Amino acid sequence: MSTISFDEAIKRSKGKRYLLLGNGFSISLFPKVFSYNSLLSEADFENKNTKEVFNILKTSDFERVIKSLKDTAKIVPIYSENNEKLAEEIKQEADSLKNILVETITKNHPAKISEITDQQLKSAMAFLKNFQGNKIYTLNYDLLLYWTLLSGESGPDKIDDGFRNPDNEFGADYRTFDSPQSPTFWYLHGGLHLFDAGSEVRKYIWSNTGRPIMGQVREALDKELYPLFVAEGSSEEKLEKITHSGYLSKALRSFEAICEQKKADLFILGHSLADNDDHVLEKIVKGTISRVFISLYRPDSDESKSIIKKAEKLRSDRSNKNPLEVVFFDSETAHVWDSKVE
Repeated sequence: MSTISFDEAIKRSKGKRYLLLGNGFSISLFPKVFSYNSLLSEADFENKNTKEVFNILKTSDFERVIKSLKDTAKIVPIYSENNEKLAEEIKQEADSLKNILVETITKNHPAKISEITDQQLKSAMAFLKNFQGNKIYTLNYDLLLYWTLLSGESGPDKIDDGFRNPDNEFGADYRTFDSPQSPTFWYLHGGLHLFDAGSEVRKYIWSNTGRPIMGQVREALDKELYPLFVAEGSSEEKLEKITHSGYLSKALRSFEAICEQKKADLFILGHSLADNDDHVLEKIVKGTISRVFISLYRPDSDESKSIIKKAEKLRSDRSNKNPLEVVFFDSETAHVWDSKVE
């Protein structure tokens, strides 16, 4: 399969230019850290019963299982007055599962922004600036992109995620999502720094404190705040969680809207086009956007061949009335983290 360079792809792109990032964005910087299948498969369960709860509920969502265990602990004493010990055991298991979630997340994530060099952050920002003024979407829930944006300079075309300082909360260590705004950056699957606070979605800005991520997430869980991220499951299961979140639903609708722009181009970097993200990819098929540039890492590899096959299916599934052009570029030529930018 012939590919073009990233620079050539940018030159060919004349109109509006959008970006969709997959896990390859993070893997290319920390391959040993982010090359894992799922949080559930990485979790170390001391109690086998806990893993069985995931199986019975047919879910890989930690938040759902933790809440189910807590609710069960409250209900058990009603039906069996002498089973307070069992209720306490279930409650303790829910608390233990919180710790497992924190440990699994942090085991698979750099602790601090300082683990990324200034040059790497500058390089990543230079890459993102190719899409500045338009919209950027990420399917990743890790903090690498967030940390990169923090390092960027502000300006009239700064990348804006729509989170603002909360009203009447001077000095708060978080920001809240402001719906009337028109963000230029969306977390399609949420993020480790986004938390569901019931009536609002909060983005914690712990980068100012220098605290490791483990302590940050644990502190939030102790307040019964759960990270808003979609990490596991089939496309249908992911979509179900998305539809139950106002923020994630808005993010997906925003992506759907840019896919309706006929004269625009979409760049997809670091994504395998796997079936479990069909809820996102189908927006491309059903839309009218005329061209997608898709990255390939080592174009002759089996994984790249699989991506090419899936990309061709996206193209063939598109209506003949609005044909979709697919162009492949070599991801290594994008030099996301290793350019020599000053």
